[in-house]
Amino acid sequence: MHFSDSSSHSGFDAALDPTKPAEESIEIEIYVPNLICKHSQKTEHSLITSLCAFNDKVIVGLSVGSINVYSISKGSSDIEEVGVTAELIDSFTNISTRPIEKLGVLKDVGSLVALTDNHISIYDLTTLTLDERLLSTKGATDFAIYSGISELSPEVGPIPILRLLVACRRRLVCYEWRDSEFFEYKEIYLPDLIRSLSFINLNKIVCGLTSEYVVVNIINNELTIVPFFPGGKSIIDNIGFNYFGIGGDPRLRPHVVGIPENKTALLVKGGVSQFINENGKLINYQKQFKFPSLPSIIELVFPYFLCILPTHVEVRNIETFTLLQTLDIPDVLYISIGKHDAYLATSHEVYQLAFTDLKQQIVTLSNHKGHLLEAICLVDHINHAILPEKRSLLRELKIHHATDLFFKRKRYMQALAILSEVSAPPTDVIEFFPSQISGPVISLLDYLNGDNSLDSISISSRQKTIASSSNLKDDTPSTDDLDSQLNSPDTDSTSFFAKSDLSGRDLHIAIRGLENFLADTRRKVSALLRTEKDSTKDKDLELLRSFYGSNIKSLEQTANLVDTTMFKCYTLRNKVLVGPLLRIHNYCDADVVKPVLLKLEKYQELIDFYFNRGLHTQALKQLRALSDDENIKGQFKGPSSTVKYLQKLGNDNIDVIFEFATWPISVKESFGSAIFLNRTPQSDSLDVQRVIQYLQKTSKLLTIRYLEYVTKEKGDVSPNLHTALAIAFVEFIKCNEDDEIIFAQARQFLNSTPRYYRIERILSSLPQPTTSKKLLEVKAILYGKRGQHEEALRIYTFEIRNDVKARGYCSELYDQDKEAGVTALHSLITLYLAPPIKNEPQRLDLALTLLSSQGSRMSVVEIINKLPDSTSIQQIAPFLTSQVRTLKKIENNIELKANLNKVNLVKTQERLLVTQNKCAATITNTKTCKVCFKRLGLSVISVFPDNVVVHYGCSKIYQNMLDKKTQETSNKLVEINKAKYSKRHV
Repeated sequence: MHFSDSSSHSGFDAALDPTKPAEESIEIEIYVPNLICKHSQKTEHSLITSLCAFNDKVIVGLSVGSINVYSISKGSSDIEEVGVTAELIDSFTNISTRPIEKLGVLKDVGSLVALTDNHISIYDLTTLTLDERLLSTKGATDFAIYSGISELSPEVGPIPILRLLVACRRRLVCYEWRDSEFFEYKEIYLPDLIRSLSFINLNKIVCGLTSEYVVVNIINNELTIVPFFPGGKSIIDNIGFNYFGIGGDPRLRPHVVGIPENKTALLVKGGVSQFINENGKLINYQKQFKFPSLPSIIELVFPYFLCILPTHVEVRNIETFTLLQTLDIPDVLYISIGKHDAYLATSHEVYQLAFTDLKQQIVTLSNHKGHLLEAICLVDHINHAILPEKRSLLRELKIHHATDLFFKRKRYMQALAILSEVSAPPTDVIEFFPSQISGPVISLLDYLNGDNSLDSISISSRQKTIASSSNLKDDTPSTDDLDSQLNSPDTDSTSFFAKSDLSGRDLHIAIRGLENFLADTRRKVSALLRTEKDSTKDKDLELLRSFYGSNIKSLEQTANLVDTTMFKCYTLRNKVLVGPLLRIHNYCDADVVKPVLLKLEKYQELIDFYFNRGLHTQALKQLRALSDDENIKGQFKGPSSTVKYLQKLGNDNIDVIFEFATWPISVKESFGSAIFLNRTPQSDSLDVQRVIQYLQKTSKLLTIRYLEYVTKEKGDVSPNLHTALAIAFVEFIKCNEDDEIIFAQARQFLNSTPRYYRIERILSSLPQPTTSKKLLEVKAILYGKRGQHEEALRIYTFEIRNDVKARGYCSELYDQDKEAGVTALHSLITLYLAPPIKNEPQRLDLALTLLSSQGSRMSVVEIINKLPDSTSIQQIAPFLTSQVRTLKKIENNIELKANLNKVNLVKTQERLLVTQNKCAATITNTKTCKVCFKRLGLSVISVFPDNVVVHYGCSKIYQNMLDKKTQETSNKLVEINKAKYSKRHV
């Protein structure tokens, strides 16, 4: 509520620029004015000087210091009722000897605040008896009231706060309601006269001074000067008077309208408006609004501004300042907001502005040509409690607006950004575009067969609104059918079909906007898919589910459409982006991607797409087809690309690996090693047993290589794998008798220790009988590992007939186990001298050769008894000589050991004598025992190495004491060493 002078302003209005075009306005019925009270100056002898409405009552302050209270009948809110009046229910005279300049109601405490005679007084709201006169408010010109909630701390919780701030020239007097009365808690001095003030939030108030605006923090007294009109000009600059010439005009006063709902404030000075935030910073300075005429009062009647001008009242949009309604009520001086409606007062009359149905206002604005933004702004500022369907309605209006921007104004980027913001259905948005994007893949392929220019695409797109197409009715809409009435057939912006050419540069821009829309939609759908799989719930995501799909199947269908369309956009506008899209997780349609990429010869992108989608069979078939294609050269020729692809597959796709690995292995076995022995997490994850079974059918050499990799490099000690490796060697040797390298590896494996393979299973795999010397040697090694050394020597001697290997076998065995080696040597001599095979001649020469090389290891007695009687001494001379040398060596070792023992004995005796000399002790008459502390006298004593003398009977006790002390010292040393060790490693 604001005070205004009642003088005429026609001269001032004439000074405004007459050439400025008239402002475009929308005439909708927001308020219906009703004259409810006439005040005759002749009969009442007074004028109306203030106005205050609360609940269903209106309080009128008069120039004679009286206050009248009027009651508004129930029918006054019915816009169809004519001649609504207010009933005077009470009149209070002699409130003041001066006019009542301003009134305010404290609903929570039942009090009336009155500004009169430049003082603030508090009255009881019912009886209007004076409760309190605020003495510190002398010189008051204005006041502001704020009621809100303050959260001091989490422990205390929310506390209701009621504040009253009074402008007294340059002083700002601050009051707070506590314990049923107002307490003055501070005064703040401002740099200039306070002309207007309004709360921006609980702790901050905006003050319009004579020369500037200031945001005052009433908690810490901080002042923030607002940089109003930086570098700009107001309407005042167009007038031929200076400030002092028109200073009394109320329209030039700095207006302040606080908007606590969003913690902002509207500042109006000289007809130019500007919004600021709670910190005094300008909000979107580029969109400041210039009033065609200077208003004398501006009041927020949420969600509109009421602007009072000399000849009429304007209702403007709170955000865009668009003129929505003009009320022909001249000379309005005061305004107040009641429970539902607004009230205006001239010097003699009081008007009620009955608020019309809000939903009808929305429908009217949305169906008004070119003013969808006004409807959007209106819905956006309405509280959910007033309009429960606000969210869905706002979304629908924005979709209408975006559709209009797209087809009629060709503002494609902005339109698609709005559609993205409201999560518009991608199915309908994609339909805005040509068939190359919205149609089957054949349309895109036809385009690729042409000149590949966006200029070649020219279609007549059908504009189809995404909202419902039901007709708007004339009656007032209900909550249920409000959404369906936003598509009037009489308005162009919401027609069901319209023609619009989209080609060339326009299409390029539109596709770029579509890419942004699809990217944002993709992000939202991906979030929904993740939460569906994780079974998590979120209120915001629940809303998105209603737009994109309520289950995984429908969401995946949406994701498929979005990603496939994005692929088409990239193909048309920027082919470089095709690869990155296909290399990440996507839901692109393979039936669309494949023909397009093949047409573009982007083979690697196609393979990457298949891999990302898990379509490995299709990918490998495509690689084989590319390899067989004579027209394709480079990386896709041969099995290399197939091998690289198979290397990336793990155990989940092991059947696919087996299916497509056969071809590369048949070309070169090293490809098999690259697939199965790749030393990567993928190859290591493969099921070992299944790989072995596959390789056994495919390649014996690869089987060996793979088993060696598993047992050696991976360190698997499973007996089954080691046995399988040994059998693999056997199977390879059967077919490759001449391969010495593999045979050497097999022999090394069988002789290695520790041994994990099962001998019986390997022996059973050997062919019986066999003439293969390599297999016979394997058999001999296995018998030897089983401890059947005589059988192993028999194979070396009579089947392989390799005496060198037989002697080497005995020598190796002797090095490992001396006793077993001697037994094997004796057995070999026996085999030479008494062959177990019928008709096998005696081999004395081999026996003598063995005796000459390893005779020193054998027992001379056993050998002499085994040799035939015809053997001469000369034949066995080398053997006997080695025996003598062995015996002599033993004798020398014994003698050396005896001499060393003698030397050690002498050294020990010498140390004993030295120790005994050091342990001498002298016994006197005064010397006492260290244990019992009695005199030693002539008692039997014991002397310890530390020269301590005790009674013989106390010697055991002292010895225990020494042992304990030694143990404690040892423990301390251990702890010290541990500490040093830990520090060194740290």
